[in-house]
Amino acid sequence: MPEQGAVVHLAYDWMIVTYFFFGGISAGAYMFSVVANYWWKQEFKPLAKTGAVLSLFALGIGMFMLLIHLGNPFRAWRVFTAFNPYSMLSWGVWLLNIFGLLNLIFVVLLYLGKERFAKIVGCVGLFFALFTALYTAVHIARAPDKLLWHSTLLPVLFVNGAVISGIAAVMLFSAKPKNMPLLSRLGRLVAWMVIAEIGLVLTEVVMLFNGGTESIAVAKALFSGGIGFLFLGVEIILGGIVPVVILLRPKSSAFLQIIASILVLIGIFTMRYMVVVGGQLV
Repeated sequence: MPEQGAVVHLAYDWMIVTYFFFGGISAGAYMFSVVANYWWKQEFKPLAKTGAVLSLFALGIGMFMLLIHLGNPFRAWRVFTAFNPYSMLSWGVWLLNIFGLLNLIFVVLLYLGKERFAKIVGCVGLFFALFTALYTAVHIARAPDKLLWHSTLLPVLFVNGAVISGIAAVMLFSAKPKNMPLLSRLGRLVAWMVIAEIGLVLTEVVMLFNGGTESIAVAKALFSGGIGFLFLGVEIILGGIVPVVILLRPKSSAFLQIIASILVLIGIFTMRYMVVVGGQLV
C-alpha cells in the first residue's frame, strides 16, 4: 500500500475502468448474439438481436470514455483515424474500429433478415470480439512493477468477465414476464460462470500469498481498508455470491432477474476497478 499521506498518480483512472467495462460488455454481448443465433440452442435465438444492439451501444460508450480520458477530445479523436504501427494503443483502437464496423453491419443484416450474410459477418466479428475482451488485459500487462497486472490468470478473468457482463446486460434488457423461462435457464449459466470467476480470483489471491514478500503484502492489502471493502464486500459478496443465489433459485421473478443482472454487472465492474485502479494502489 502507498504510505499514508502519499499522493498516488493514477495513469489509468475510473474512465479507463469504464472503457474496459463497456468494451467487455460489448465483446460478451456480441459473442452471445452470434453463438445464440447460429450454434447454440435455438431457444436463445430471440435474444440474439438484443445482444447485437447492446454490443454496438456498449462499444460506443466505451470508446467515448477512452476519448474523454485522452484529454482535449477535439484533438484526441485523431487517435481513431491515424494508425501508428509502433503503438499498442493505436493497434487496439483500430481493431476496435473494425469490430465496431462489423458489429454495425451484423446488426443491420440481422434486422434485414439477411441470415446468410449475417452469419458470415458475425463469424468474422467473433475474432475481433475476442480481441476486445483480451486487449485490455494484454495492454495493462505491459506496464512494469504492477503485480496485479502481471497475473497469468488475468486474460482468462477478463474474457470470462466480458462474457458474463455481456449476457447479464442482455438479461437485464430482456427481463419481461414472457421471457422468464428462457432467462431462468440463461441465468443458471451466468451463475456458474460467476462461480468460476470467483474461483479464479481466489486462486490468484492464494498465488499471491504463496509468493515473495511484496506479493504477500499485496495479498494482505486486498483484505484491508477501502480496498478490502470493495474486494470482499462488493466484488465477492454483493456482485458474486448474492446474484448466484438468486440465479440458481428454481423460480425467480422478473424483478429478481433484474436485481441479479445489475449485481453481476456491479461485480464485474468492481473486479476491473480492483485490477486497474487497485493494481496501482497496492
